[in-house]
Amino acid sequence: MITKRGRKRKSEPYFGPEEEAAVVKFLESRYLEKLNLEKNKTLTITHNLGTNVIVSVSHIVPNENAYGKDDKFFEIDLEVTATNFTEKSVDIVYGESIDNISRNYISLRYRLMPYLYSAFAEAHTSGIPVSRTLVMDNTYDEKCWYYIYQQQFMFGPSILVAPVESTKEITKVYLPKGQWFDFLNGHQYEGEQEILIECPLDKLPVFAKGGSIIPMQTLTQSTSEKPSDTLFVHVYFGSEASSFSYYEDDGLTYAYEKGNSITSGMSFMPADKKMVIEPLASPTYTSKFKTIALMLHGFESVAPHMRVNGKTVTPKAVAIDLYNSIKPNDPLWFDSRKMEQKILVIDNVQANIKTEISW
Repeated sequence: MITKRGRKRKSEPYFGPEEEAAVVKFLESRYLEKLNLEKNKTLTITHNLGTNVIVSVSHIVPNENAYGKDDKFFEIDLEVTATNFTEKSVDIVYGESIDNISRNYISLRYRLMPYLYSAFAEAHTSGIPVSRTLVMDNTYDEKCWYYIYQQQFMFGPSILVAPVESTKEITKVYLPKGQWFDFLNGHQYEGEQEILIECPLDKLPVFAKGGSIIPMQTLTQSTSEKPSDTLFVHVYFGSEASSFSYYEDDGLTYAYEKGNSITSGMSFMPADKKMVIEPLASPTYTSKFKTIALMLHGFESVAPHMRVNGKTVTPKAVAIDLYNSIKPNDPLWFDSRKMEQKILVIDNVQANIKTEISW
């Protein structure tokens, strides 16, 4: 189904070769079918789920305020008819680049669901908001009060976000005390400093604090879809101790009010050279996650000495991409760029037992 979105027209209708190509790409991205399109021509195409969909294009307006450097920006009137469904809609084509950016950040939100759900549980019990000003944790850091950094905020206890205008290519960010990791490419920074960082349209400045713990899951397309049974616990090496309260319930009912939930502690203790993950289990609730994969950022110096519950382990070195939600060979990849970072992984850790990782 094509989403309904409205926008006031600013120019007269026009339909030329470039407009036709843009509309074809737009429809292909949703219906995965090669098309030849002419104004006011009705097409019958096959949706990728097998549904026959009739698309009538009746009005096309180019807009000079394109969002992507090489993309046209159009407003299109479409009439879409499918099984038991008919809708007249106005759809906006931003171009392939914006499709990619939107898809990637929406997908990242779903992968972060264990972290976000736990942050909302914390907000419910303690009153600490999910999105919080920097001065909550850095009250005596003068620069956190500076006007130019007032838009920066902590997203939960571990992630710092620095919003930036879409027209900027470089911006200044202030990182408070501690160590910080660029969330998307893994680059490390020392805190208590102002940095200049590139911020092209596809890369929002986002940082993970050293010593923090961020649980993630496999990509889903909605909260009703179940992820895989592996919880990916991202741990960022640092000099400061931290703890994370992981929370889980069925996400559907009020059974949590009767205790049908899990609250499990995850602690990073650099002074003791260890971290501890409490069991993802309770007498009244069984976690959907059966195993844990420890995703270790910045642990290269201690990797030779790592043990899990007293047993020596050799973490695997892998490259991960937290930005892209699809693979380069996917037909919808278009011009998206890789943002890989190298980390260490210890997988197949049982989720229902207490786990101590030491070095």
